[in-house]
Amino acid sequence: MEKTLIPWSVLDEFKKVIACFRGRVDYVVGILRGGAFPAICASHTLEVPVYWFKASSYTSEGQKMPLVVSNMDAPLRFQDKVLVVDDIYDTGETLRFVTDFISSLTGRSPFRAVLVTKRPVECIERGVLFVREVQGWVVFPWEVKEGVNVEKVHGGGSQEMGGAVPPR
Repeated sequence: MEKTLIPWSVLDEFKKVIACFRGRVDYVVGILRGGAFPAICASHTLEVPVYWFKASSYTSEGQKMPLVVSNMDAPLRFQDKVLVVDDIYDTGETLRFVTDFISSLTGRSPFRAVLVTKRPVECIERGVLFVREVQGWVVFPWEVKEGVNVEKVHGGGSQEMGGAVPPR
């Protein structure tokens, strides 16, 4: 399978893209685990707090399962203006669920931004900002380190590597 290595510079591009939200959001909600780096970048760029949702739709063995969302620490008050950030827009399922959940509590549709997308037309139609279009297996810079086997990380990981990372 073709792999696309995303460079660290994509975060600089992302910061420029989301600068349009400066003064327009109360806080950022990052979708863990992949959305952690871009959400922190967004928080610093926009000078607003960052909160987290943990979301997964794959088992540690890479099997598709129903979407599970947990560990939500965002305040989500009525009329809050929220920017939801994730690393990748693949099927769109995670972002749709989180968007609907936030909308139901805040009474507003949150802004959304991702680093990369496999579905650029769908992102444009749904108002999801993105930096790059990609195809195939995506490897982000924080997933790569000298001596780390990317397939092992995506295929379940180990305790020494910080736990399982669902495959993309």
